[in-house]
Amino acid sequence: MLTIQKNIGQNRGTPRIWFQGEELRRAGMEPRQQYNIEQDESKKTIILRRAENGARVVSSKEVRGKTHAVIDLNNRALLAMFEGMDCVRVVCTDGAIYIQPTHVEERKAARVAHLKADLEAGVISTASISHGGGMMDYAIDSGLKAAGFKTKLMFLNEIREDLVDLCSEHNSHNWDKNILVTSQPMQAIAYDPFILDRIPQVSLLLAGVPCSGASVAGRARKGTAMPEEHDHVGHLIVSFISLAARLNPAMLCFENVTPYFSSASMAILRTTMNEWGYDLHEKQINAHDFGSLENRKRSVLVAVTHGIEFNWDWVTPSLGNQPKTLAEILEHFPEGHPRWSDMAGLRAKEIADKEKGNSFAMQIVDGESTKVPCLTKGYSKIRSSDPKLASPYGDGKLRQFTAAEHCAIKGYKIELLGDASETVKHEILGQGVCCQPFQALAEQGIAESLRRFANRGSQQNPQATFQASNDDSCQLELFA
Repeated sequence: MLTIQKNIGQNRGTPRIWFQGEELRRAGMEPRQQYNIEQDESKKTIILRRAENGARVVSSKEVRGKTHAVIDLNNRALLAMFEGMDCVRVVCTDGAIYIQPTHVEERKAARVAHLKADLEAGVISTASISHGGGMMDYAIDSGLKAAGFKTKLMFLNEIREDLVDLCSEHNSHNWDKNILVTSQPMQAIAYDPFILDRIPQVSLLLAGVPCSGASVAGRARKGTAMPEEHDHVGHLIVSFISLAARLNPAMLCFENVTPYFSSASMAILRTTMNEWGYDLHEKQINAHDFGSLENRKRSVLVAVTHGIEFNWDWVTPSLGNQPKTLAEILEHFPEGHPRWSDMAGLRAKEIADKEKGNSFAMQIVDGESTKVPCLTKGYSKIRSSDPKLASPYGDGKLRQFTAAEHCAIKGYKIELLGDASETVKHEILGQGVCCQPFQALAEQGIAESLRRFANRGSQQNPQATFQASNDDSCQLELFA
């Protein structure tokens, strides 16, 4: 048996598949040999079967004095089952040649079919990898709900069991009763048949693999030459790709620190997604541009299956009723409260760092500030370079932001974090995303993609029309 991949060519505007040489010899197809063509629409398969009294005859072609067998399939009706595909799988056996969609084309078709089914059911199935405290999932779901779509989280992976427990109690707004939760390392489940067999297909995958290896601070701390050298997270793109293959989403939203997008891991992800039949759309976004008080930059990849439209131009900052200054979200602590501190040690460190030529200067803001530098996962450690709030009492004292303030700065409700400790709340927020830009991405960009996809289907089927309403529903209504 011989298996090969053949591109579907064009000849005068008609699809064409050309056979010559070894593939025909493997099937016992010689010049002037007769054969029949069989079609199996259910399996999307064309079979060229050798037959003594076949309806067709193998042609021949002279190349450098040698005669080669040739079969030229150049018929639109015959190849209609492969419409929209770029290539096919060809299996040559003794006496027959089987022409089928490649695995990539089958996966593309499965993604499109699954998304259509979700739209008809009125619920978009989602999955979340490196879920954390579920902040991106919440932002995307909020945006889609504002646009009239419901989501249902079907699969969740988060290594920290305490965060999964927290989400299940306080941030499980779109969890299905059958949700598969894996509180294990990503690499532990990526090749585990027991888990993989139970992972469902979804229409939208949300993810952001840990950035410790790619962030400037992480690289400096580990002294690594490349993000992939990080001993704990540098290899995770491999596991992520394995899980993405199993989930086979119609759409992917992947975010990370901007340096990650110039890493080898990101290059591998781009190439893989392209080969799987996705169109890639990347953009660096600043949460402050969307009304967040945090000046937080993240790079985002939106990957959509060929044929699904997406354009970052659809996503425009809409500041709305967002707070304009820090004073609008600050908790009140009176003069002399223990939260106010001289932070003498950190001020001394700043002077010492400056003398050494280091750039670890303190970042101090006040109630009139319109933006805050990035608040990180380790904010509760009270480090010199993390943002501090200046006292309004003219005493030169400083304080850390509270978890509730951190939450408001990123655009979330503190209730999502339940009764977690201040440290854990800062960790969840610091490793998460700001709400506003991802809510806008969902409400404007992803929702528009879904509408156009659904309406394209309704144009092909005049009896189907798409409706997205303000009652949080989304459906394809079929009229008899």
